[in-house]
Amino acid sequence: MYAHLSINEQSIMKYLLLLISLLAITKLGQAQDLLLGRVLDSENKKPIADVLVRVLESGDTIVSNSLGYFQFKADSGNHLVFSKEEYFESNLLMIEQKNILLTLQKSTQEVPIYYSGMTQFYKHLAKSIRYPNQARRMGIEGKCLVSFDIDTLGQVGNIQILESILNEVDVELIRVLNELPELWIPSSTNYNLVLPVTFRLGDNNQKFESSYDLSGRNMLTEIVITAFGVSKGSSSSQNFSMVNSLSNVNTPKDVSYSIHGAIDNKDKTKLVLSNQYLRKLPKSIGELEHISYLDLENNKISSIPIEIKLLLNLEEVYATSNKIADLPFEFSSLKKLKILGLAYNKLEFIPEPIYYLENLEMLDLGDNKISIVSKDIGELKNLKVLVLSNNKIATLPESINQLSRLEKLDLRGNNISLREIEQLKKSLRDTEIIYK
Repeated sequence: MYAHLSINEQSIMKYLLLLISLLAITKLGQAQDLLLGRVLDSENKKPIADVLVRVLESGDTIVSNSLGYFQFKADSGNHLVFSKEEYFESNLLMIEQKNILLTLQKSTQEVPIYYSGMTQFYKHLAKSIRYPNQARRMGIEGKCLVSFDIDTLGQVGNIQILESILNEVDVELIRVLNELPELWIPSSTNYNLVLPVTFRLGDNNQKFESSYDLSGRNMLTEIVITAFGVSKGSSSSQNFSMVNSLSNVNTPKDVSYSIHGAIDNKDKTKLVLSNQYLRKLPKSIGELEHISYLDLENNKISSIPIEIKLLLNLEEVYATSNKIADLPFEFSSLKKLKILGLAYNKLEFIPEPIYYLENLEMLDLGDNKISIVSKDIGELKNLKVLVLSNNKIATLPESINQLSRLEKLDLRGNNISLREIEQLKKSLRDTEIIYK
């Protein structure tokens, strides 16, 4: 094709084409997010060669070199699986890491395996472990260590908390391990495992260190349980809480733990009735027009009385973990309401009165049975955080694109297609959409 050119001109043309190709390749490489990682032995800290690194979502694989290094493209939200004979398999959830230093624990005996695979084990834990309300209210976060045995029948036993942050958290971890839906494929003898679980509030990326001596222990991959909330050390007004947090209470003098106490003392602007086994609220609640904060979490309440309409100064209502299936229309009178928590209830739809709360900034409807979201969701113009996780939603109305102030949208555990998720990302460019 260069026959009409001189030899010198042909050489120059080939050089230019090569240069253009190199520039294109360089630009492509820069556009990709390359992950650089290294795998070391947990005991001697020496590099491990020939570790198979697999991206669970795409199936792409690569093997670490003689110095333990590997490099390839990985997207945020991908699960990486590290495996090598004679070592425990390890899993890692990619968030925004660019570099990874991972240690693998060598197995000195036959290792038990969860029946459907370790990846499914970790997925089950991530879905099943709840951030206890008491811990969230107190702004408590940190790392827990739980030890358990797998016996020769593949059953979990001898569960022990090695490191704790709160008793309610311990109870939750023990509950989930006791209720695993599958047995393990056992080894020839009882086998002990240690599971690290970090509980974290909001977008806080703080790392929590353990003071427990774990040398020689068979460690599982760390699980991170995240809830919207404000940690104790946070004082910024930009940190929004989707759950009740007593760290928001300025002074205990503001708080009453009984309706009568709040009625008798108008200085009590915050009423806390959580964990009192209440089945209903008395009509006298209508006498609390002065309160701005109402905590009804962890009760057995199935309905809200119409007298709620008289509490015109309410700004925060927390009714997580009850049996509420609907709200009375009078609830729409709470025009000052900014935060509403109704997770873990019996809702099959979003109650109509909610759509009239034009000043609402945070709405938590997670872990209900909601299947349909009305187009009226677009009326909540001031909404900043919307949690719809673990419901039965298959699609969202186009009006959700009108929520121009939305900062977080949690859609995990629903049946919304990836195609619709991608469309939401385009239309809600400034919104963090959580769906994995």
